[in-house]
Amino acid sequence: MLGIELNGKKFGRFLLLTFLLRNFNSIVTTEEDVPLFIGGIFPMTGGWGGGKGCKPAVEMALEHVNKREDILPGYRLEMVANDSQVRLYGNRLLKKKYD
Repeated sequence: MLGIELNGKKFGRFLLLTFLLRNFNSIVTTEEDVPLFIGGIFPMTGGWGGGKGCKPAVEMALEHVNKREDILPGYRLEMVANDSQVRLYGNRLLKKKYD
């Protein structure tokens, strides 16, 4: 994890600090919608090209939900996305064989 080993209390403190820093504005001010962060791991690179449409589809869905006032009033959904760098099983076997 970023070259840092975190365990026990250190990991808990790391998570708490990350949460507080990430949500500081929503804790201090309540005039704006409160952001609700969701995580997404999408296969954007790697052996399966079909994954490139996953992230934009979720972004469109979040935009649709955020425009509706009857769904989660007072909140705004936001996504933190990461690339899973998917590799097909066959690619792994070939790499293992020739490495």
